[in-house]
Amino acid sequence: MQGNSYTQAARRNGGVSRQKSRKKAYYHDDRVLRGASHPGREAFPALSGCRAFLLPGVLAFALAACGGHDRLPYTSQDLDAAGPVSDPSARFWADSPVAVQTRAFSEVVPGADGRIDILALSGGGPDGAFGAGLLSGWTQTGTRPVPEIVTGVSIGAIIAPLAFLGPRYDPMLAALSGADVDGFKLAVSPRSLAGGKGVFSARKIEAFVQQVVTDDVVTELAAAHREGRRLYVATANIDAQRMAIWDLGAIAASNAESPREAIVEIIVAAASIPAAFRAQPIRTTSNGTELVEMHVDAGTIAQIWIPDPITVWNATGRSGTVWAVMNISLEPEFKLNSGRAADLSKQAIGSIFKSAAHSELRRAQARSRQAGYRFNLAYIREGWPEADNVLSFDPARMEEVFEVGFDRTTQGQVWTNTVPSAYTSPPQ
Repeated sequence: MQGNSYTQAARRNGGVSRQKSRKKAYYHDDRVLRGASHPGREAFPALSGCRAFLLPGVLAFALAACGGHDRLPYTSQDLDAAGPVSDPSARFWADSPVAVQTRAFSEVVPGADGRIDILALSGGGPDGAFGAGLLSGWTQTGTRPVPEIVTGVSIGAIIAPLAFLGPRYDPMLAALSGADVDGFKLAVSPRSLAGGKGVFSARKIEAFVQQVVTDDVVTELAAAHREGRRLYVATANIDAQRMAIWDLGAIAASNAESPREAIVEIIVAAASIPAAFRAQPIRTTSNGTELVEMHVDAGTIAQIWIPDPITVWNATGRSGTVWAVMNISLEPEFKLNSGRAADLSKQAIGSIFKSAAHSELRRAQARSRQAGYRFNLAYIREGWPEADNVLSFDPARMEEVFEVGFDRTTQGQVWTNTVPSAYTSPPQ
């Protein structure tokens, strides 16, 4: 960890109290929510891929839809050689060979303490308010590190740039986790629906991301990248069924004509639930040929992406700490099933995603230990408030979720180094 520079920055900006009034102060913080560089309060539209398909209407649509995008075909070999137009080297795959990922991490610069902190943020839709509250509460404890690597999936992809840039953006995180979602309504898009591309319009997501990713934010991302810190956002290439890892700092620092546009494009794709929203086209270049790839929420593959600690150690020669923030519950939920198809699919698919998350976290925990990294996990515990479903942006409930994340963190009750024992029992 690099001292308490985050905390010091928060204190210079006035900090927040632990009372309910802190949210009101967040909403009216002129330094963050009102200038040209930090736009006003907006809706909180980012959605997770985890539970979207638990909604019977969306599931039915996903099975029935047949429309798509018109584009030139390409092969898996073309894809292997492809990269962002802005910087062809600024992407790799979650399943890329170790040598490729080692190169990606080789320029990461350890913190002042000589260690590397990795912060990974999961999907979770409106329950992203939990991660926002956790980050804000972490600032108040005076122990929040400056992570050398930050990653985000789905809603985590929206939170990640703000988490990466530090406590100066805590007020924005808070403003997006309560009253400011009151006017957010998912609008059915007849045009997309008729074309079989998605139930809802992505315009609000696009507008939101445009306002969050300002020119100043891009400038700050580029500066942090040059200092040796890395910000990664994950999407799923739906053609290849592979998780793509995008280096947003490298794109920000590139000589591209419009790096901001490229970053916005990637984050919008990261928040696009398949079928609920249309797949997002992303232009890449492969051996001089431009491709149009289709990308969606990476939650279709994994709810969180944690860089392999052994690979990071091999690339840098440094150990550190993994901080995994799961904006979802991980424990099984007992509920008598009605036997109806909708209820059966909801609980069955929920079990699939939770058990997959357990497997990923256990793998990361084991690899952390082998690499000499500490492993810390935060997730929504049993009995803590959470959204009814991934499309339920109820401001009162999101405020509760934010408060739990904030309070449990300031009380020292949010982190654990143990993945809950469920679904399968690992050897003791």
